[in-house]
Amino acid sequence: MNKRVLENNVPVIIDEKKRKVIDEVRSGVVVVEHNGHKSFVSECYSSYPLRLIQQQSWLSCVSFSMLGFGGGMVAGDEIKMKVDVKTGGVVCFKTQGTNKVFKSTDGAETLQRFEATVANQGLLALTPDPTTCYENAVFCQQQSFNVAEGGSLVLVDWFTSGRNCSSEYWKATRIRNEIAVKYNDKLVFVENQDIQSSSFGSLSQKLGNSEVVGMIILVGPRTAELRKSLDCFKRRQTFREKRVELTSLQANGGAVANLEDIPLVSVSTISSDATIVRFMLPDLQYGYEFVMEMLRPLSVDLGGLIPY
Repeated sequence: MNKRVLENNVPVIIDEKKRKVIDEVRSGVVVVEHNGHKSFVSECYSSYPLRLIQQQSWLSCVSFSMLGFGGGMVAGDEIKMKVDVKTGGVVCFKTQGTNKVFKSTDGAETLQRFEATVANQGLLALTPDPTTCYENAVFCQQQSFNVAEGGSLVLVDWFTSGRNCSSEYWKATRIRNEIAVKYNDKLVFVENQDIQSSSFGSLSQKLGNSEVVGMIILVGPRTAELRKSLDCFKRRQTFREKRVELTSLQANGGAVANLEDIPLVSVSTISSDATIVRFMLPDLQYGYEFVMEMLRPLSVDLGGLIPY
């Protein structure tokens, strides 16, 4: 028996086979297709603790805002989302503020999982605001992407140090961040970060004074202009070169800025179709300005939509 689901005022008919996928994922399912003129949503479902709001239907792409109930995620919450971008489909996922992860009083973990497939000529732009892990938060994020040849992916994955107004600087108990990207059935990028205090130092000591850390992953032909624009970063000093320069200046009595107060950016070309940008930035406002400038060329493929 088919089931008619009304989510975000959009009626969608889902058969029992697809219903099983939704039950397994629980939090959200989105399927985006292209009709020759513009992208459209053929399936959409969301449930607590996730809410999806479709925006700006006049654009040639589809845009969603991902919202949480209560302004953030508490210990034990699980968000499991599955996205399927069909041939030629274009979709951008945003948020309406930082993704807050509240403290865990008993060590319980907060889980966020995002799984996506992108077909030929499709584009998935996952451009959320940064995640802010409060003091004693335990957060696990798992993201996997399977991009077909000719498909494209833009992923912004970033974290802030905490509630600075409450003197929180990297006081989360643990942050686990797992990302895997396949392109044309080949694994082009995989990273498993497990960030926590240890005998080698506290979380704040390891991350220094940087208020924002993160990365941007660019894959596929629709990111070619974006990746080309990064050549200027490749010609800049490396972090090692900057450290050597500052150490030399300090040894000679020169006035130098704290290394942690200097924006750090690295660009790695991991294949002819994929580039990774990593950054550590001194404050959140600088972070937004940096990401906005980096992704400005993307608005052409998003039909005029500016992610930030």
